[in-house]
Formats: sequence, C-alpha cells, structure tokens
Amino acid sequence: MALNIRTRRKKDMDKMTEISWKSLSKDKQDELVKIYQNIDKIWEFQCKVNQSLMIYLFGERLGNHYWDKFVREHDRNLLQFLRGLDSEKKSDLMANIFLDETLYSNCY
Repeated sequence: MALNIRTRRKKDMDKMTEISWKSLSKDKQDELVKIYQNIDKIWEFQCKVNQSLMIYLFGERLGNHYWDKFVREHDRNLLQFLRGLDSEKKSDLMANIFLDETLYSNCY
C-alpha cells in the first residue's frame, strides 16, 4: 500500500510540472502577478525594517520589544515573527506594509 501512495504522489508531482505561464488564463496570470507583488512588499519590509521603524509602528515600549523579538528570537524572519503577533497587531502591520507609501521614510 505504501508503494502505491508514493507512486500516486510522484504522479501528482508530475502533474504540477505541466502547468506553464502560457497555459494560464489572463485572470490567473494577473492574480499571480499580484501575489508576487505582495511577496515583494513583504520581502522589502523584512529587509528594510529597523528599530526606528518598529518604534514608529508600535510605539516606544512595544516597538523596542518587537524589534528585539524580531532580531533575536526570529532572526529577522518576518513570517515567524508574525506568528507571535495577535490578529490586531498583525493586521495593523500588514496594512502599513501594503498601504503606507511613506513607510520607509520613517526608518531613520
């Protein structure tokens, strides 16, 4: 039975490679472009965030605390850091990352 499961999984993996950009509808292509852009914004934040920006976003006390957690506990990994935030703080942070055009002017 285990052999059949592995074989089935391999077949499923082979099916995944059959998808190409050209085979996607225009709507799916647009959806993927938006996802890539969002990933870029998250990546940019992860690379650019510093203690000053954390203080700007969360206030002096909490900003310093979150900066320490982000750097020391999560090794600057934003996805791991987000898991530790409550839903309100997580939503606020995401709103700032995606909507605040001047966010990085507050880094320094």
